[in-house]
Amino acid sequence: MSWAAQAVVDPCDAAAAAAQTAGNTPGTVAGPFLSEVQTYEASSAHGATSTCSFTAATVLAEAKVFAHDATGGDHLGTAVALSGDGKTMLVGAPDDDDRLLEASGSGYIFTREYTAWRRGAKLVPPLGVHQAGAFAGYAVALSGDALTAALGAYGAFSEAGAVFVFEAATGDPGGAWSYAALLRPSAAGDLVAGARFAWSTALNGDGSVLLCGAPGAPDADAQAGGGAAFAFRRDGATWSGAAPADETKLAATAAAGSAAGDAAGRSVALSTDGAVAAVGAPLAHSPESDAGAAYVVAWSTDSELSVTNHREPPDKPPRATRQTTENNYSTQNKTGACRCAPIR
Repeated sequence: MSWAAQAVVDPCDAAAAAAQTAGNTPGTVAGPFLSEVQTYEASSAHGATSTCSFTAATVLAEAKVFAHDATGGDHLGTAVALSGDGKTMLVGAPDDDDRLLEASGSGYIFTREYTAWRRGAKLVPPLGVHQAGAFAGYAVALSGDALTAALGAYGAFSEAGAVFVFEAATGDPGGAWSYAALLRPSAAGDLVAGARFAWSTALNGDGSVLLCGAPGAPDADAQAGGGAAFAFRRDGATWSGAAPADETKLAATAAAGSAAGDAAGRSVALSTDGAVAAVGAPLAHSPESDAGAAYVVAWSTDSELSVTNHREPPDKPPRATRQTTENNYSTQNKTGACRCAPIR
């Protein structure tokens, strides 16, 4: 199976969108059919998000959504996430001055019925938790079942960072949402200003595992800015990383090629079952300066972590003849050890 670019449509260009959909009739392609295109105008600084449906030969502009309380400079759409069925969307507005807290940030839920998108809940941490300059919504994550959402707030606590977790209160993503938890790394050494925890976020399918990148955090050898990612697990209604703190820190060691300034955690991803995590380190010096690397880590059934994928460059000897990378990727938690190597 291969992917190929098929068409690009400006959702605000009704004429171009109409040209792309010309000749299509309901039932000829899979997915929603767009019979007419509507466009909206708003101040560009407010922010907006456009959604599209992919068909066999075209990209169909579906909607452009806005916040109900949009103001200039909110930057809605800085981050977006979709549920597994594509019927729920979470959109971040990190510069929203909610409750008069400058750039505290927020998130907005939108749900789809056929090709119509409807505004849902606005996600904002409660008073006493939220803070100015948090930039909540700079990163967002939505579980596959659309019942758990996370807003990354890398600017909170002097850019040490935090992540806010929300849950659909009645099991309906289009209904009310409730605030569930504020999660941060537990070790004092990981709470340094500038760690930018939750710069990136990811949730698995059922919302039971949350992964957050911290590109400014120290790595496993305490190298400044080596970066790390932190995995949190939910057991019922309780999240690890609350009290007692038992989140898992994923951080490379110098033996695995990590160095100060690698910025591991700038991007993160989780598999649907939450058993495999990927951590991007775009400034890693392997094999050349700032060439970048990605670490892939797998959880086994006994909560240990092991190498899940290591691709050797063609000019290097097979893995069996090279020095083992065991323990070159470190975790810091109560239960697990980690063995991982970067993909180069």
